[in-house]
Amino acid sequence: MSDEAVAAPPAMWGHVEKVYLAMKDTAIPEQLPGDDELVVPVWTGYTTRLFQELGIAVPYYGRVLKLLYEMGCITQLQRGGGATQSKWALLDEPNLERFVQAVETIEDAPKAPGELEQRIAALEARLPEGVDIGRALFDLQEQINRKSDWSLGGDSDGD
Repeated sequence: MSDEAVAAPPAMWGHVEKVYLAMKDTAIPEQLPGDDELVVPVWTGYTTRLFQELGIAVPYYGRVLKLLYEMGCITQLQRGGGATQSKWALLDEPNLERFVQAVETIEDAPKAPGELEQRIAALEARLPEGVDIGRALFDLQEQINRKSDWSLGGDSDGD
């Protein structure tokens, strides 16, 4: 990445920082499984809901979490889904230098030439024009969360 990119951080850096700080605000210190001495802040919640509350578009979800993971800032302790909340251990605050390194690592990862683009194009060709896949998936997950909460006797917010 050029010196110019470091001088003016990309929007993705703002998303990464915003997500980490929001997680940190509500994290509770917990002992890590398998380690009798290590206590770290642990955020528990619905990750998709966190992104929505922060006003970060769903398509950034995977990339933001991958960058935080690659920087050594977070690690997932429990995978969420449906009525189950995710649990993330917060290990270290993000910084711009590690962010730039993580972006370069991810961008330099070997990829099959054009394979992803071909798969996306094939999927998009099967959809009606104007469908926002990210939004549709987010809405579907919210419906699943509400149904799961209802069937388990919880409230409609999943909390």
